[in-house]
Amino acid sequence: MMGRKEDNQNKLEFIDLNISRPIAHELSEANLERAKTDEYKRIQRQRRVWCEGTFGTMKTKHNLYKTYKRGIQKILEQCLFSALALNFKRMVKVIN
Repeated sequence: MMGRKEDNQNKLEFIDLNISRPIAHELSEANLERAKTDEYKRIQRQRRVWCEGTFGTMKTKHNLYKTYKRGIQKILEQCLFSALALNFKRMVKVIN
């Protein structure tokens, strides 16, 4: 496909415009097809129950909505301490 481009002297110069698909387009299409299956929908419902509630709690109650430290190792420590605190709270609920 050819497109037009004007240069500084108002002369028309034709440039080549190639349209191509993304590298992983086939994988993306396969994921969209898989998302329509009943098994995928069932797994997503379970994920919402198991994971999303925990992440939301950790973000709101354990200050994970923003990191206050720098560096991967220190942020990993912050996340692990948040998970530890959440698990301690769950253990206390089970015991009582």
